This record gives sequence, structure tokens and C-alpha cells, in this order.
Amino acid sequence: MSIYSNLNLFKDFKTMWLKANKLLLLCVVIMMASCESDKKSREKMIEEVMIIHDEVMPKMGKIKSAQKRLLQEAEILEREDSVAKSSKVKELRMIAGQLGDAYDGMFDWMHQYPKSFDDMAEDEVFKVLEEQKVKITKVNKDIKEALKQLDDLEE
Repeated sequence: MSIYSNLNLFKDFKTMWLKANKLLLLCVVIMMASCESDKKSREKMIEEVMIIHDEVMPKMGKIKSAQKRLLQEAEILEREDSVAKSSKVKELRMIAGQLGDAYDGMFDWMHQYPKSFDDMAEDEVFKVLEEQKVKITKVNKDIKEALKQLDDLEE
């Protein structure tokens, strides 16, 4: 083999090496962009879940106080005349029960919501967040329905 053929091999190797490095760099850039996109998607999903939560969380005090008040009213009515006012007592207790279930639903959801997503694989994070969105949407709906029952009662 002549020195010229060795130089050509070296040039070919150098060209391949540069192309491989460019390809590797391109892959790294694409992966970083993909990770950034996943991070933004994750943050967006967390925000969606928290918006649903934040819509009804401020109503928790009203729910608890209304539940307590309705149970007290039911107890007073029952002591006054349990037979004549039994349907009103049942209604008050039913709505108080709905309020209590809605209240408990919120706190049950909050206690099971993951503290962090850092130890989860990205596909698991999206699955968990989708499940959390379904759960908090139900909690939100239950709270609104219980409050509507309360409003209807008080009209």
C-alpha cells in the first residue's frame, strides 16, 4: 500500500468521523428538544388538573359549614315533631350527606395526588396525570351538584 492510499483512507475516515459527529449532535439536539416538549406538556397537564381543583377548593369551607347547619336543622326538626316533618328531615340529611361526600372526595383526592413526578418515567407521568384529571373532574362535579342541591333547598 502506498502512502497516498493511506492518506485517502485517512481522509475517508476523517469525513466519516465528521459526519458521525454531526449526526450524533443532531440526535442530541432532537432529544433535548423532545425532552423540553415533554416537560412543557407535563406542566400543561399539571396546570389543567390544578385549574379544575382550584375552581372548587375555595368552596370547601361553605360545604362543611352548610353540612353542619343542615344536620343541626334536621336534629331540631326531628325533636319538634319527627312524624310531621320527617320528609324535611330526610331531605336535610340527604343534602348534608351529599355535601359531606363532596367534601371528603376533595380531601381524598388531595391525599392521593402524587407529591412529585420526578421518579416516574415520562409515559407514566402522563398516564397518572390523565387519571388525576378524571378523578378531580368527578370531585369538581360532585361538589357543584351538592352545592346546587343546597341552593335549591335554600330558595
